[in-house]
Amino acid sequence: AKSTSDLLKQKWLFLSWIAVFISNIIIYFYDYQKPELSPSLIPAFRHPEQTLQFFLAFLGSPLGSGFEISPLTSSIFIGGVEIGIFCCLFIYLLKHIKNYHILERTIGWMMIALYSIISALITAFGRVGFGVESALPSKYTTFSIYFTIAIIHLLPIVFSHIYSHINPRKSQVWLYKVIVAIAITGLMILHYKSLTYSVKEIKYSYQLRMEGKTCLSFINIIENKLCIEENILGNYDYVKDLVKRLNYLGMLKPNLVVSNNIEAIAAEKSPDQTYGSLDGIIPLNSWYFVNGWAFLPERNEPADAIILTYKNQAVEEGRSGATPRLPQTQAVRLRDDDSRKGMLTKIGNAHQERKKEKVVLPPVGDRPKGMRTKGGRRKKWMGTQTPTNYKHPVDGGVLNLKEKDDWIIFDVLMSAQTQRENLVQLFNNPAYLNAGWEQTISGKLLPEGKLKIAAWAFDAKLGKAYKLDTNHPITKNGSGVGG
Repeated sequence: AKSTSDLLKQKWLFLSWIAVFISNIIIYFYDYQKPELSPSLIPAFRHPEQTLQFFLAFLGSPLGSGFEISPLTSSIFIGGVEIGIFCCLFIYLLKHIKNYHILERTIGWMMIALYSIISALITAFGRVGFGVESALPSKYTTFSIYFTIAIIHLLPIVFSHIYSHINPRKSQVWLYKVIVAIAITGLMILHYKSLTYSVKEIKYSYQLRMEGKTCLSFINIIENKLCIEENILGNYDYVKDLVKRLNYLGMLKPNLVVSNNIEAIAAEKSPDQTYGSLDGIIPLNSWYFVNGWAFLPERNEPADAIILTYKNQAVEEGRSGATPRLPQTQAVRLRDDDSRKGMLTKIGNAHQERKKEKVVLPPVGDRPKGMRTKGGRRKKWMGTQTPTNYKHPVDGGVLNLKEKDDWIIFDVLMSAQTQRENLVQLFNNPAYLNAGWEQTISGKLLPEGKLKIAAWAFDAKLGKAYKLDTNHPITKNGSGVGG
C-alpha cells in the first residue's frame, strides 16, 4: 500500500483537483444575477448569533425537526452536539494524519461531512435574512443528512483505533459498551421521531399540492389568488397567463375547467360506490353554513375539494311544465277520409287511409335538392344540418334534456376537512376520518330566487367531479338569504 508521503508526491492529483474546483466556481458565478426574492448577505454579518443558530439548525434538522414542541431549538441543540463530536473526531485524525491506515478509512467520510458543513455555511450566509426558522425546510435535508451519516461511520472507526493502541481495563470496556448503547438508543429515538414527523409532513405537502392543482384547474372560473400564490407561485397574473398557454398546447393533465357548467367535468358514479353527502345548508344572515362529507373510493382518500353548484328551480319547473313533443311514432293527426272525420290515427298508418293522388314532378332543373328523380336516384343534398343541441320551443319553454340537468358552479371549497369518527365506524375504514367538510360561504355568490344546491367531490388528479347525495332547496331574496 502507498504511504502518505507517496501520495503527497503526486502533486498533479492536487493541482488537477484545485483546477477543477476553481473552474467550477468560475462557471457558476459567471454572469451571476441575484434572484429578486433572495435576501441580502448583510444580515449574516450584522447578526452573527443568528447565522450560527442557522448553521447549527441546518445540520441538526434531520433529527431535530421531529419535535413538535420546539423543532428549531431541538435542531440547534442536536446540530451543536453533532458539530462538537465532529470536531473531536477531526482533531484526533489530525494528530494521526501520518497513519495511512486510519487516514484511508476515514478520508472519504470526512469529505462527506465537510460537504455538509460547507453547504450549511453557504446557506446560512445566503438565507439567514429569511429568519433562523428557514433552516428547517425538508429541502435542505438532502444536504445535511450526510453529516449525520458521516459521524455514524467515523465514530466506530476512531474508537476501534483507540482501543487497538491501549490495553483497557474491564471497567473501561463496560463503560464503552454503555456509552455505545446509549448513543444507539438515542439515535434510534431521534430517528423514529423524525420519521413520524416526516410522514405527517409528506401527507400535508401532498394535500397542499392537491389544493394547488385544484386552484389551477378552476383558475378560469373561480378567482382564488391566495391559493395560487401560496401553493403555486407568488405572481397570480403570471401563473394565469402561463397555464392558459400550457393548456392550449395540451401540456396540462387534466385540462383546465373552462365552463361553469358542472356537466363539463361530471363523471358517472358506480352504483356500488358512495362518494358522500351534502348534509345541510343553513342560512346565516347574508351567509350560508354548509357541511357534509366527501370521499373518493377509487383512491381511498377524502375528496381534494368540494364543488358547490346551484340550479334555478323556477326555470326547472317551467321546463317540466312544458308540453313535450311526442316522438314521431306516437304523434297523432286527423284521418283523411270523410267517413272517419275527427278520428285519430298514427302517422305510421295514415298512408293506408289517404286517397292516392297522382304526383306530378317538376322539371329536373326546378326540383329541390334531395327530391327523387323518375329513375329513383336521390341527388346528394348538402344543406344546413340541425345541430344536436338545437333548442325546440315548446309552449313558451325550452325542451333540452341536457340543460334540464345543468348545475352551475359557484364556489370551490378547499381546506374544509373535518374529522368524522362516525364515518370510520360506518365504513370500517380509518381513511374516512378526514372525509367530513364544512364551510361558511357568502350569499352574494348565488342569484336571487328559488334554487337547488348540490355538492360534488372533486378528484384533482383526473379532473372529474362526482355528485354527492342529497340536494337542498333554498330561497334567496333581495334583502338577504332565505331558508
